[in-house]
Amino acid sequence: MDKDESYSDLSGSWTGVYDYPDHQADPVTFNAILAETAGSLSGEIIEPNTINPEAGKFLYASVTGSVAGSSVRFMKFYEDFDNDVHEVIYEGTADPSLTRIDGRWTTIEETPW
Repeated sequence: MDKDESYSDLSGSWTGVYDYPDHQADPVTFNAILAETAGSLSGEIIEPNTINPEAGKFLYASVTGSVAGSSVRFMKFYEDFDNDVHEVIYEGTADPSLTRIDGRWTTIEETPW
């Protein structure tokens, strides 16, 4: 994920992309709005719908997690899955200017993204 300027925390608007292992599907771009307060992270993500044919054109997710130094960890909870819960865990590292986070997505079923 990338942010336009250097900040003192991860709060702000972000743009990013995630890839699937072994290029099983095309990369997916997304937009996120994050808020960091005293090491807690929350926010929302919107991305094109590439995984749930019953949902609309876009998928919406809430984010909750933590930041410790440069380490970032959060769970993404999709909203458009009716009774099915689709959660993704993200673990990454922010660069020193807090404008980029690189990491790895994992589903609850332990499939890395």
